[in-house]
Amino acid sequence: MKHRFLESSPPPTPILQTRDRDRAREGRERERRTKEEARSAPQRQRRQTGLKAKDKRLLAVLGLCRALTLNQVVALLGNPKDTRTVHNRLRALAGDTGNVKLPDFGAASLRRLRFRAYDGAPLILWAPTPAGFAIAQRELGRELTLPRAGGGISFAEHFVALTDLFVRLVRPYFVAQTSLRELPFGWDIADDVRLPWREPTDMGAFRARVIRPDAILTIPSARRRIFIECETGTHTLVPVRKDREQATVNKAARYETFLRGLADVPKRLTHYGAKYPDGWVAEVLFLVPTEGRRASTEAALLTVARDIGSVTFRAFTLEQAVAYTRALLRSTTASAPTPVNPSGRGSG
Repeated sequence: MKHRFLESSPPPTPILQTRDRDRAREGRERERRTKEEARSAPQRQRRQTGLKAKDKRLLAVLGLCRALTLNQVVALLGNPKDTRTVHNRLRALAGDTGNVKLPDFGAASLRRLRFRAYDGAPLILWAPTPAGFAIAQRELGRELTLPRAGGGISFAEHFVALTDLFVRLVRPYFVAQTSLRELPFGWDIADDVRLPWREPTDMGAFRARVIRPDAILTIPSARRRIFIECETGTHTLVPVRKDREQATVNKAARYETFLRGLADVPKRLTHYGAKYPDGWVAEVLFLVPTEGRRASTEAALLTVARDIGSVTFRAFTLEQAVAYTRALLRSTTASAPTPVNPSGRGSG
């Protein structure tokens, strides 16, 4: 009987087995050394750097207006094409520690204020931290009031609409690298402004009243002070009840009392004259979002102006307000308007 032998690989020799074990051991040793070196090697550090002059100037602007959106910062910088670089710079100023590619400025000078719009879209405002305010104060050469805690989305959208006007006014000077201490106008917002007066009651006593304008724009060359009220359309024009102070007509009536009402009857001194003895022209500007809202606001203000007649109220869209205020900024000659007589007998 013939036997058939099956073909098979020869069994490994002891030399080949040793080589395989040596290779596996060397591979494990290399892996171990790599892990140890990774653990012992210094971690990659974010590059440390100081604030640039443009960063400090941006913080100075934020000290004046309190907060900006990314789009407003981009507009302020002259609309550079690479907005991602601008955004990354803001993140770095806010101390974003999660990205080693961003520079390390040390203490964060910015913070994010996050909101969610009514349509669900995110809205982020960039605001100075206390450290950022300290830098802004040094740049501006004056003290600033730390802002109060912000509100909800209605506050944020209202604030952005107001700040659009400021950005349009300051942008040419920022791009031209004009010192922010030498701006030809002043901008004070609600945190810094209180307009107090005392109003008689039906019982013959007096009660303390106050107006907080959204902003006050002062133009020294025109000797003019403009109280700005930003109307986003969320408040009524005519009050639905008597004590509805946010209604446009009620706001106008309260301004009339402050601007023309007498704080000192024998001296014929108005509340405005007591607060601002410089005698500059005062007016109230309602900043509105659309032409339709402007027309309806003007019509509502006429009902107040018809009774008052001596206070100037204006209703402007953003473009109209920019054109109007820029024209006043060019008014540096004797053609500036006649100052208000503190007695209340001047024309606005």
